[in-house]
Amino acid sequence: VAMLTGPGSPEQILFAARTLKHKVLIRSLYKVIFDYAQLDEGMAVGLRDTLWPLLTNTGSGLSGPVQSQVCLALAGLAVQMNAALWPNPLADALSQVGQCPQAMLQFLAMLPEQLDNPALPLGSAFY
Repeated sequence: VAMLTGPGSPEQILFAARTLKHKVLIRSLYKVIFDYAQLDEGMAVGLRDTLWPLLTNTGSGLSGPVQSQVCLALAGLAVQMNAALWPNPLADALSQVGQCPQAMLQFLAMLPEQLDNPALPLGSAFY
């Protein structure tokens, strides 16, 4: 996350955003790897709370592709996090990035896509 806010070339920042997204959700050709499952509850909440400001901080200079990767990571977290930890992702999105319509719309567009993502470990209890 520090690479997203620190100095770096656009390529380095995009690489950091993509790596972060892949740590939240990734599917390899032969098996599913769940890095999210390695996070304890406090770390997952902390990661979520760290990512929201990246979308609204215009001084961070996030490019469109980087913002997309951060939105994908947040949407993946929203789908995977226990409802007790994140009871209402939509209300949080509105309160966190509501003043930034582009980020809000991008998050809202990616959330249903992540519900259909076969790489996410959603059991039948989720549906």
